[in-house]
Amino acid sequence: MCVERNKLFGGFSMGLKDMFKKNEESVDENINVTEEKVQESTEAVETNEVHMEEEQQSTPAKGNEEPVQEAIEPKDITSERKQEIGPIVFKTEIEESDLAPLTIQETIFILCSVDHFNEEGGIENYQQKCEMLDKVLAKKLAEQEVLYMTFDRATGAPFITQGCVEIYTEKAFVLEACQHYATQYRAIEPVEFVKSDSNLPDKLNLFEYLHVLGMEHILVDNGKYKTVVERGDILPIEDKKDKTYNPKLRLAMIEFFEEARWMVNYEEREENMKTKEKRMLDELKTAKYLIPMSFPDQTVEGMENEVVLQDGMNMMLPKLETQDQVAFTPMFTDWMEFGKIYPKDKWNGLVVTFEQALGLVKEMGIVINPMGENLIMNQQSFEALKQMDEMAENGGQES
Repeated sequence: MCVERNKLFGGFSMGLKDMFKKNEESVDENINVTEEKVQESTEAVETNEVHMEEEQQSTPAKGNEEPVQEAIEPKDITSERKQEIGPIVFKTEIEESDLAPLTIQETIFILCSVDHFNEEGGIENYQQKCEMLDKVLAKKLAEQEVLYMTFDRATGAPFITQGCVEIYTEKAFVLEACQHYATQYRAIEPVEFVKSDSNLPDKLNLFEYLHVLGMEHILVDNGKYKTVVERGDILPIEDKKDKTYNPKLRLAMIEFFEEARWMVNYEEREENMKTKEKRMLDELKTAKYLIPMSFPDQTVEGMENEVVLQDGMNMMLPKLETQDQVAFTPMFTDWMEFGKIYPKDKWNGLVVTFEQALGLVKEMGIVINPMGENLIMNQQSFEALKQMDEMAENGGQES
């Protein structure tokens, strides 16, 4: 598992003689970006592939955004420290006590070293060492008081690269990454998360928040000694079968808008846009949503009260209007987004499918997560979706 995971992101490329020498490579050589694809664009990118209109973007509440600061010297592992901790790699078995004194970056260094020597000719008890390193690394991340992430200002959400979100263990590391991504014409900002007070909606901790967003793969310290950790290994969470939430849809929407709002052109862009758009629309049509609702002359009982749609229900639904007084019905993928606008103790959540929602909104459009992805769809959008479905049924031919 360790080998495949680290190969995916460039692996450990030092030669045997350089095993415990100082890492001199620049961050530009290590961070995974699509630099060779990028061409500067002076025109705005069209994002309404299926006539989806966008309102002014709203950035959801998140951790503590870092102000622009003077350069901070990164705490890279010194050659002396590598020589000191390197023998752990060659122990018959690695024990948790061997790794307890190490920082997260040092633990990843040991993990990369184990992979390297296993590829060079095999290493004793490779599987045991990988499992122990994975376990300890996940525990260290769960217990770390301060972590940093890269957020994309275009989406207001964690930045996604190669299917992963990024977590950094040092402020200097995340600042270097943001500077690098700026050369790719991305507006990436560093965000600090403090374990004791994450400043996230519903007082979620960082790893609960990522679960709601469907972000299950974490790239740790990209640009330094790096590895991928599964979010579920850090904080296992059971599926919320009794509550409405849509992590796959959240991830698909964020990935689509991250691509659509990236102001660049490259050869595969159109194909990538279509792929991500299709994934988003597929999830959109199969998801269940929450629409704020209340019954006349009846108070809401409890918090996050979900109501199943039934024929003949007498209920009140709110609407949101644009500056041009165009009305939309708000829909939410989860209670976290719901609560950004509507108090959970004053509004019920009407649980509906996409098809049921279209039957309720009549001639109005819908807006999904207005304080998040802010996906707006009108009657023209619904017609376009219908035509796409008909074409798919006819094998790609228009009816």
